[in-house]
Amino acid sequence: MYLLYIREPIFGPTGAARLPRQIPRCTWMPHQAEVHHRMIRGRLSDAHDDLQRISSAETVYEPLHLPPITRRPSPTALYLPHAGTATRPFIVFDCLAALRPKSHSMPASSKPVALVVGASRGIGRQVAVDLARNGYAVVVAAKSVSDPGVPLPSPPPAPNSAESTITTVAHEINDAGGDATAIPVDVRHERSVNELVQKTLSTYGRLDVLVYNSGAIFWAPVHDTPLKRFQLMQRVNPEGLYAVVQAALPHLRDAAARGGAPKSTSTAAGRIVVVSPPIYSRFFRGKTAYAMGKVAMSVLTKGLAMDFARRGDDALGMAITSLWPAVAIESAATAPMTAANPDERNDLRKATIFSDAVLAILAAPPSVVNGELLLDEDFLRAHAAITDFSKYNVVPGTTPRRIMPARLPDLTVAEQDDEGKRYVSAAAKSRL
Repeated sequence: MYLLYIREPIFGPTGAARLPRQIPRCTWMPHQAEVHHRMIRGRLSDAHDDLQRISSAETVYEPLHLPPITRRPSPTALYLPHAGTATRPFIVFDCLAALRPKSHSMPASSKPVALVVGASRGIGRQVAVDLARNGYAVVVAAKSVSDPGVPLPSPPPAPNSAESTITTVAHEINDAGGDATAIPVDVRHERSVNELVQKTLSTYGRLDVLVYNSGAIFWAPVHDTPLKRFQLMQRVNPEGLYAVVQAALPHLRDAAARGGAPKSTSTAAGRIVVVSPPIYSRFFRGKTAYAMGKVAMSVLTKGLAMDFARRGDDALGMAITSLWPAVAIESAATAPMTAANPDERNDLRKATIFSDAVLAILAAPPSVVNGELLLDEDFLRAHAAITDFSKYNVVPGTTPRRIMPARLPDLTVAEQDDEGKRYVSAAAKSRL
């Protein structure tokens, strides 16, 4: 059994995918036999319009006789069975966006578009909901999706529960009169990230704001942190962030260059918000492996902000900012603690404080937030004139304990603007 991967599908006059008898550019997609059988039993794409176009294909390509292949295909691929029995091979299209003719692309959204990665529950969900309430069309991205065969719950599931997925969050936003699209992504894989960005563009025609909230967490000393745990945190935290930022950057710059979002106090263009901490020594204690990745994310914020300044992108309005809670926020990560000791809820705040801080950052001038490693409470106090934070307490009447230092170190040096001899590796021939 074989899978054929068509790199460049050919379209008929009606926009249907037409598979000619001779395809000049094709390669074989690796797979496992059990995956092949499971897919044949009906787990097809949920993009019905694409399925209709593909099912009207004029011809079916007969399989070539090539050596067996062993690896599994991308889970985001679209599988189309051949006509005939279920034991015959079937064609694999790598990307749904590639199957959609350019003439069918969506016009650019009249709303600014925000991509929230890690938006299935907790802070990410709240940020997505509040961005939609404030005039953004929102792409809700994460790994978790709901079973399409099960009706969506009404009212929505608890925001920190396993039942909360990108499917339910997008449904919640749309039901409230907003505009949201759920797109699954696995940030550990560059291909999945690139598909996420391309599907965002094919859906809305623009990308104005990126919020990266995906994260893997394991708090333990070095001797109790297995290498696999460390590697997972590295792939999801700094590497996932880097992949998403790099894929989104050209489109964020396009949004900023064309004047960005409609001028208002709550929308922006060319902005990135990263959920990562300020850099200070106490943060490393007892969770070194986790801290290594999260601090690396904050280093990306600092470094990319410098890149924006060197390229003049900050003059277009581009900015990147890291944001972290000053007080612990109720989430799936805090659930084990509150289950063991309900009094722990006294020291928690609602996720709305974080989403309010994100909105305040997007409303602020780029010069105020570019390259900054901010705390939610402190930024809202200084730039949104909020002095009473009691409305954010999970338990009314309590005074949650601040977990962040009152003052943070200044990372700048006297020679900050001295670049020395500049060297750019990208200018040399790459050997990768």
